[in-house]
Amino acid sequence: MKRELLERAGIALDQPAAAQAAAVVRALPLRFESVASQRDAASALESGWLAGAAECIRVMSTLIRGDTGRGTAFGGPWPYMISGGWLLAPAVPVVLRGVEVEGPDGCYRLRDGVVHREAVGRERPLLTTATTELDVGSRFDLLWFDDAARYLVRDGRIEIEDLFSVMRLPASSSALERLLIRARRVDPVVVDGLCVDGAAAEPAEVEVRRLRELVVGDGWRDPERLFAKKAGVVRTAVQGDQLTVEMDGGQEVCFNIIQERYGWRVLVWQGRYPFQSLALSMSDRTVALTATLRPDVDPLTHSLRGRLAFELNGDLVALGGAGSEDHSQ
Repeated sequence: MKRELLERAGIALDQPAAAQAAAVVRALPLRFESVASQRDAASALESGWLAGAAECIRVMSTLIRGDTGRGTAFGGPWPYMISGGWLLAPAVPVVLRGVEVEGPDGCYRLRDGVVHREAVGRERPLLTTATTELDVGSRFDLLWFDDAARYLVRDGRIEIEDLFSVMRLPASSSALERLLIRARRVDPVVVDGLCVDGAAAEPAEVEVRRLRELVVGDGWRDPERLFAKKAGVVRTAVQGDQLTVEMDGGQEVCFNIIQERYGWRVLVWQGRYPFQSLALSMSDRTVALTATLRPDVDPLTHSLRGRLAFELNGDLVALGGAGSEDHSQ
């Protein structure tokens, strides 16, 4: 394979062959294709994207020798490479050996033939090396990585996920242009035929999670408690199903409270806030906090996702702790 093609894809040549093969996964966006492409490895690298998992395996096979197996991932059959104690696979951005490995989008572990991925506060199986009844997710349309997140397009939405949060936004043509075509200089053909723009009216949202045992007591049931612990909040008050929050400077925001069996949702009906709704839901293992952005907020604004994730994770930490100042009256 030509050295200049590897360098153009951002794959360092001064690293072990297995690391180079994993770098292919991180560097090249992956289309989910039911029919395998017949391109050779050089053509795939030159295009800047991979036409399916089988093509990804072919490219990796030119960099390292290993046995090819057929497992299960993303809701169906999925190939992988294995040899000498390591495992490589399409959509898995690291070399797995039996110890935890930190990837750009979370932590990966290989245990008993199953690849586990930890992201957004929980660990789930991503790939199994055998056909199994194990739930290993659902198919996607397009997947790629940057230095700090995984981007996944499916059902007309883009999911931007890392260890701490996930942002979901409409998979519009303009968003894919900004995130993929212009930012990575990928051949625009990579998005041909994708179902986009259909969910354009749906708002963007950011979700964080925390283990249930770390959010002790019943404080999670009360949305006023969460707002009372927020920085910049002077006073909170609840009357019926209305929550009023007074901010520094005297600004008031009024929310409607909707109580649910395993959580709650508050919706802004008066005043301005960075999001139009906030929802908390409790499951057997985690507590999830989801903020829905206002329509006039650009979800792709630089560092917005990180700032919101930091704030929302702080809210969950405050719910699980004691001693924070309470502004309710």
